[in-house]
Amino acid sequence: MKKYLIITILALLISGCSMGKLESSMLTFAGESESWSVIITEDLRTITHTDERGHTSRKHSSRMKMYIKYVGKSVEEIDEVRYEFKIGSSYGVSVDQLNQYGAIILPIGSNNARVYEDSIIKMTFEWNGLVEELEAIYDENKIHLSAILN
Repeated sequence: MKKYLIITILALLISGCSMGKLESSMLTFAGESESWSVIITEDLRTITHTDERGHTSRKHSSRMKMYIKYVGKSVEEIDEVRYEFKIGSSYGVSVDQLNQYGAIILPIGSNNARVYEDSIIKMTFEWNGLVEELEAIYDENKIHLSAILN
């Protein structure tokens, strides 16, 4: 009898501590100008958990990454790049150096920024006295950024 009671209690504890259901979706945005190419991804995750009383809770998370590639001429002549991006109401500015492949890869702090399929991400690049702008739009055909990085 004691053995069955312990098994029942363990089963209740395990079922009450389950992680819940994970839903994941990915949005990919892409844009190009004469000298720059950009891919931005947002990985959206929602964990839905129902407790033993039937109460449902959801936890949302979002991770954004940006891949910037210089597609112009003479990448070796670029010392640093200043770039700005506007995503919804969020705005970011950074100055970075290109890696040996002429690229910058970085996570973007979301600051509660969300992108949707109809969002337009505006970017401005400044380097060697030049300025270019581009708009990145939703592109369901682009390769997921994590496939490039992993």
